[in-house]
Amino acid sequence: MSEQQQPSSEQSFSLTPCQKSEKPEKELFSFRKLIADLVQVIQSLYDSDSLDNETLNETFQKILSDFNQRDDISKVDIFAILNSLRKIEEIPFEHDSKNWTFCFSRETSLTSGKSKMTITVKSSMIIGFFRTIIDCLNPIEQDMLSLMYMSVLRKHEVSPKNPKFELTIEQDYQFWCDSLKWETERTTFLLNCKYQFIRQPYFSGKDTKYYLNQLSRSSGYESTPESFREFFGRSYISEIKCLREESNSSWNFEPMF
Repeated sequence: MSEQQQPSSEQSFSLTPCQKSEKPEKELFSFRKLIADLVQVIQSLYDSDSLDNETLNETFQKILSDFNQRDDISKVDIFAILNSLRKIEEIPFEHDSKNWTFCFSRETSLTSGKSKMTITVKSSMIIGFFRTIIDCLNPIEQDMLSLMYMSVLRKHEVSPKNPKFELTIEQDYQFWCDSLKWETERTTFLLNCKYQFIRQPYFSGKDTKYYLNQLSRSSGYESTPESFREFFGRSYISEIKCLREESNSSWNFEPMF
């Protein structure tokens, strides 16, 4: 392997033949190109004797920011690509007669040995991009990611109990739309969300009955909210302090599994 050889995406993020044939080539190419760009910048920083934590953070942030702003890939697919990158255990390559690996973790660190270099880069920078992507999605896409990543929905058992329920290249947005029959079943999750919350102890029996039976007539909303964001934004939810605190801190992008 030459000194400048790029990592093999088949090694670092394997896909079965069936999965490969089903994935859009553009997204796979973009994912592999993003990894190659990150490896290239590590090599360049090393060759220029500029490889340190601060420079790594700044350079990775710039590359990921540019990728996040691409308009030829849908935002929900950008999310899947970045999340797949975040979850790779290690990306191997060789450079300057050394074996290298890098991955995303809690903190940025460099470990240098005679024949091996190990790099971790803080995953919080990717999580920051997740939040900006979510704000750009339409309500139907937002609802899917809410089920995946809102800890308050998992806590109250609104989200599916599936340890692999998250967005990646292998199991992207369309995969989960098909699996959950999202086009027809999304309102079922929303209705279940409403019932789960208004039956909590911080609602009185009178309030529970009121919201179950009178919501559409009293508020002007239909009894099933249009989205999770709408549900948490309604006055009868936002006025409850403990629930407001839950929902305001509910985006949990730390590794769950």
